[in-house]
Amino acid sequence: MKKINYPYEIPGKPYQYVPITNKFMQVAMEIAKTDAYDTGYEPKSPVGVVFVKNGKVLVKAADGSDYHIKNGCERVKLGTPSGQDYHLCPGCDYENHAEPKAINLATEKGIDIKGADAYLFGEWWCCKPCSEKMLKAGINNIYLLEDSEKYFNRALPTCKNGDFEFFYQLIKNEET
Repeated sequence: MKKINYPYEIPGKPYQYVPITNKFMQVAMEIAKTDAYDTGYEPKSPVGVVFVKNGKVLVKAADGSDYHIKNGCERVKLGTPSGQDYHLCPGCDYENHAEPKAINLATEKGIDIKGADAYLFGEWWCCKPCSEKMLKAGINNIYLLEDSEKYFNRALPTCKNGDFEFFYQLIKNEET
């Protein structure tokens, strides 16, 4: 198995991977498209998450808020590297990440997510605050898309953030 140097990984709890044909990964992809990309809340790096337990989607959410639409990104204005200092911008704040939004939504709706798995589309790793919040909420496993490190790392020329047609074609190719 290839070794990936993640910016952050939960100690003793490695990421797991599923193919693009995984039905839960496809739900995460669709929520990233409809609630982050299509809305303009997070078109540069659309992320979606679904929490799944016993084969059922419990809750889903996407990155973003309307802050960037109204004000731009404070981190971009400051030249802050990707993945760092989210607190410098209200639009990038951790509470606007998909994972905490899904946890908060589950809490609001009285949905028990303890023991659920998280399927993340649009990320090749999960930041420490979001990882810790998911652990505290009782999320078991974090699933990423196979080859996510090349599809969602903005530092690489293979990055496909926002290129949903690429992923739809990938699904079509793998299903045939």
